[in-house]
Amino acid sequence: MSREGFPVHEDGNENCVFHWSYPDGHVDPYAVGSVYTAHAADKIGVNSPGWPAFKQENDYTAWSVTTRATSCRLTGSSASDGGVVDGTYPVVYATGITAPEDIFANYNYLVNNCKMIVQTKLIKQIKGQKINALQALAEYKKTAQTIAETAARIAEAYAQVRRGKIGSGLYTLLGGRDNSGGSSGRNKDKRKNRFIPPNSGSAAKDWLAIQYGWKPLLSDIYGACQELADALTYNPPAGSAFATGSLKEKTSWVQSAGGVFPDTTVTVEFQVSVKGRIEYYVSDQLAASAANMGITNPLAVAWELVPFSFVADWFIPIGSFLSNLDYHNGLVFGKGFMAAKTKGTVTAVPSSAPVTSGGLTLSFSGGSLSCEGTGYERDILGEFPSVPPPQFKDPVSLDHALNALALVRTVLSDGSYTFAR
Repeated sequence: MSREGFPVHEDGNENCVFHWSYPDGHVDPYAVGSVYTAHAADKIGVNSPGWPAFKQENDYTAWSVTTRATSCRLTGSSASDGGVVDGTYPVVYATGITAPEDIFANYNYLVNNCKMIVQTKLIKQIKGQKINALQALAEYKKTAQTIAETAARIAEAYAQVRRGKIGSGLYTLLGGRDNSGGSSGRNKDKRKNRFIPPNSGSAAKDWLAIQYGWKPLLSDIYGACQELADALTYNPPAGSAFATGSLKEKTSWVQSAGGVFPDTTVTVEFQVSVKGRIEYYVSDQLAASAANMGITNPLAVAWELVPFSFVADWFIPIGSFLSNLDYHNGLVFGKGFMAAKTKGTVTAVPSSAPVTSGGLTLSFSGGSLSCEGTGYERDILGEFPSVPPPQFKDPVSLDHALNALALVRTVLSDGSYTFAR
């Protein structure tokens, strides 16, 4: 739905007059006019709540075009009756371009390409950030294992003490360190500075000795439980990715309206800038961790086994494409947007060179047609964007040629490489 006061549309007019003069003094006047879109604009979408801080909260489209026409000076003659023409003529008719703003639609591919560039950047960011967001959650397994092992050691030591095996109990509590200075067990380095007093035969002294070994382990469990509780109740902050991209293009061509009308040089300059943002949350830690380890992405692994895959990768970044297929495993989409801003100009200038057809020789000089357009489109994302399809790289660029020559030279000069048939 258009906003209040939109859409707007203003027509422009070329009111031209020319006349034919003949040798007998007779003069025929002519009036010709053109109608074109001098200005048009529209804004579609309601205002964002809290704009401009939260302008990504709604879809929004805005565009504007402005066209200026400078009429041609028309001169020429007729071979059949000796008539001479002089005056002005609409540049819109001379060029045959009645709606230059429609040419901008031919450059939608540039907008789509730029969006794919930004999508790819967002995907790479999310894939790279995901492991950091899950780091705290991933520690809980290790912490829980520490608790289990320590508790089992305490239980074993307690059973030994109940059977009267004080020394064995202390030995178990401290992970294999005895009072002779020897050590054994996997925790010997961690607890090598703890000294186990010998069994004195005194219940009071032996109780003190047990506390000496017991309390540090209880302290270890307490600290581990605190860590585990923090991990299990940890709510990672929303992750976010932001990326921008821009493309521009300038093209020019000559088109002919045919007949007695001149060739016209058309030049188009078009540029687009895109920005995108995605917010997400951690969901399934196990799936996300597996994805970062490549477990859930067998396609990427299989691709690496394809012979000469590096050659294909040189043309198509298929490896990156496959690697990113699982980029949002374990994540929950929060919100996001993709916004594209465009600006373009179209200029059409008819040739002033004389054109002869059917006995008429005419010249259209000084005329020009120019159109300026701007656009802005913001789309709200409802889910993670799909991975853009791989794009062919330019095979004729200088960099590719140099890289190809370097690759061939390296392979051939090695002498150890054989091309299989």
